[in-house]
Amino acid sequence: MKTSQSLVAQQYQTSANLDARSQLHARFSANPYSWFRWLFDHFALSPEARILELGCGPGLLWRENRDRIQPGWEFTLTDFSPGMVAEARRNLEGILPAADFRVVDAQEIPFPEESFDRGGVCGQWGVSSSSRDPVP
Repeated sequence: MKTSQSLVAQQYQTSANLDARSQLHARFSANPYSWFRWLFDHFALSPEARILELGCGPGLLWRENRDRIQPGWEFTLTDFSPGMVAEARRNLEGILPAADFRVVDAQEIPFPEESFDRGGVCGQWGVSSSSRDPVP
């Protein structure tokens, strides 16, 4: 019997399943405004920020908001799936050229406290954000 962790790893070896869901949302959403644009609208980021994304998938959040990324932002993008990390790196080449891409289990975050100004888990179904400063 497979564990839930191995099933998730198998399902998200590549972004094919996630891409299929994204296409359904794009095709049938009643809202013409993109989820990733809307989500970005709610970030309270200073011009200089160290950002951690857990579960970056293929990097759609940053690709769809490339025109809003500030030069003073430093990125660490992580995902449980090596395939997703590889796709995010490819999709964001030229958009986030200095980003640090890593395979990370969100249940065992390997970074010391105070490493980032803002961290979050962003996905198509929800978002969780953490910051040293309260979000206005």
